Amino acid sequence: MLALVAFALCPSMSADDDAASPPAEAPSLEKKAGDAFDAADRLGSDSADARKAMLNAMRQVATDYPDSKAAGRAARHVRILERMVKEDEAYAKRCGPEQRLPIGEVAERLVYRLRDEGYDVLFHNPPSTVQAAPGNAALQLTKLGYGAIPVLFDHLDDDGIMGHGLCARRDSMPFNALDLRLGSTVGEWCQVILMTIIGSDLGCGVPPEDPAVFEKKAREWWEQLQHNGEWLMLCRGTEAGDLNSTVQAARLAARYPDRAVDSLRAALRHADEPWVHLSLLDTYLNLLDRRAKAQMNSATTKRVGAIIADDAAILLESELKDEDREIRWFAAQELHRRGYARGLTAMIQDWKNGIHESALAKRLARSSSAEAVRALASGLHDAEYHVRQTVVMSIGDARLAKDQHLPSSVRAAMEDVFIAALNDKGGVYGVCSDGTEYRERICDAAAWYVAKLQDPKVPFDFAAKEELRDREIQKLKDKYPRQ
Repeated sequence: MLALVAFALCPSMSADDDAASPPAEAPSLEKKAGDAFDAADRLGSDSADARKAMLNAMRQVATDYPDSKAAGRAARHVRILERMVKEDEAYAKRCGPEQRLPIGEVAERLVYRLRDEGYDVLFHNPPSTVQAAPGNAALQLTKLGYGAIPVLFDHLDDDGIMGHGLCARRDSMPFNALDLRLGSTVGEWCQVILMTIIGSDLGCGVPPEDPAVFEKKAREWWEQLQHNGEWLMLCRGTEAGDLNSTVQAARLAARYPDRAVDSLRAALRHADEPWVHLSLLDTYLNLLDRRAKAQMNSATTKRVGAIIADDAAILLESELKDEDREIRWFAAQELHRRGYARGLTAMIQDWKNGIHESALAKRLARSSSAEAVRALASGLHDAEYHVRQTVVMSIGDARLAKDQHLPSSVRAAMEDVFIAALNDKGGVYGVCSDGTEYRERICDAAAWYVAKLQDPKVPFDFAAKEELRDREIQKLKDKYPRQ
């Protein structure tokens, strides 16, 4: 009978048409249940009202699709949300001015407020330097520092839902021990806030691969801190020379500058990772510089300041022998900044030995040394394209950044490089987004910098046709005072 009604309503439909186009299959029960669950989850849980709405929606999913897989997930959400809604109601009754409360109660309230924060809060500074934003519970917990630790321990297994629901994926973002990793439960956030206050992941990863192992290690660390004191714990963390030592060293130097030198020296000996060694070296040098400056302010202690400065130079001299290039060049640049010729000489020698890397070219170009610029330009005509491009761009960037402060000899050496580069039509071919080919030439790169220096309001057009670019380059050359 239904078929006859359908045929009557659609007289053009034939039996063949009906056979060729079968009716669309109805969505399965699991599909409907899954869609309903996703819709409920998208309601979010970043406020008390949102949690109530999400709770009602999850209850509806469990009621409407009791035999589906989604019903199990919804039931878990209901259990958590029912507890959270009760906590919301209790919190609303007892909350008051936090500044009058004991630190433990303040921490409890801040942990409660984590549920209202989404996935947008990150911080990268130790608690001593964090400026907590108003209403930002995560940052305010780190500001509380050690006083918040007992409360954080109590909430490490808190499965309360964060602002975007439990099914939201964590972002795979780069992080260090001070990043607030994006977690989906209050407990996960408490784990990483605790790591931030400690200044170490205790070898467990962020977030910890095994939360139980992390909690055990964190409690052991807490007991040792109370027994040994912060200074000794920071010394041990620094001297390890591992991935967490960079944070430990920064805190040690900031909080105990008069008792940090020996531990930093030990850390430099123990650090195997080049980036860790570089970070520790930078922290150590900054500490020495601060101490030397403080001594120089007094006429009676200038000699002490000079000795501290000499210690830094001796250390940097030894670092020039390191196998890692970045460490060598950092040490050389620091020596040059302190007025020691050996640093610049070492970088120039590396360039002459064929180590034509962008990092080295940038350091030489920014050294404000005519000798360094001439070293970069030496043999430039016969160098490979990427080397010529690196030199021109490094010198151009340095000139734009320091134009008014460069000695005339340095500016003259840079102009020699620009003049030579404006005549260098060597380049590589590429393809534009519209499929057309273009040639990226050394003279184009040089012209961009020269145009910027001559008249910032009239930039050189890389996208113009080659013959038009050649005409603009000739105009730039005609304006140049030195040819």
